[in-house]
Amino acid sequence: MQLTPVKMNILEIFANFQREKHYSPTMKELAELLGKSRTTVFEHCTALRKKGYLSASQGKVRSLRLTAKAEKLIGEDCSENELDDSNGIPMLGSVAAGFPVEPLEVGEKLSISAQFNTKGTLFALKVSGESMIGDNIFPGDYVICRHTSEAKNGDIVVALVDENEATLKRFYKDKNCIRLEPSNDEYETLRVTNCAVKGVVTGLLRNIH
Repeated sequence: MQLTPVKMNILEIFANFQREKHYSPTMKELAELLGKSRTTVFEHCTALRKKGYLSASQGKVRSLRLTAKAEKLIGEDCSENELDDSNGIPMLGSVAAGFPVEPLEVGEKLSISAQFNTKGTLFALKVSGESMIGDNIFPGDYVICRHTSEAKNGDIVVALVDENEATLKRFYKDKNCIRLEPSNDEYETLRVTNCAVKGVVTGLLRNIH
């Protein structure tokens, strides 16, 4: 199916943005990059979704993504956007969704299907503790994380506190400290000045046993 030059341009800009930023653009960002109004871009994106070139998760910010059909059309290498499950991704041990604990380094691999459409180096951690149950992250689940030292307010991160204690929390940068928020009222907020983000959660595997 032939697309108009504007719609092709949207897909190409979208792909370039994801490649550089490792996340999807908002309508405002797309509009600025295209030099068009948000209403016009929204209408084009809606048409592209109907044609099967874009997909989105309802109610989630930055969830708009290129489909395999779009990647094929613009010549994107899909292998860069999907996990290679042939060898699995590294299991770096466990992380406390509760009180910080010393992170483990193990040599296992976690084998999963290529369902986490993200770029960058990934790793997996097994969750212990219940501080993130409000975000449906339970003990025994596996969080899939993208290696990064940067996080936005509201991201769920793996953070090292005092250089050697790892914890899983929502990240907020306040004026005088870093605030690590649990999603369980039984746990207290951590306010720290010495905190290193090691990864941002990008997916979850549920342990149903």
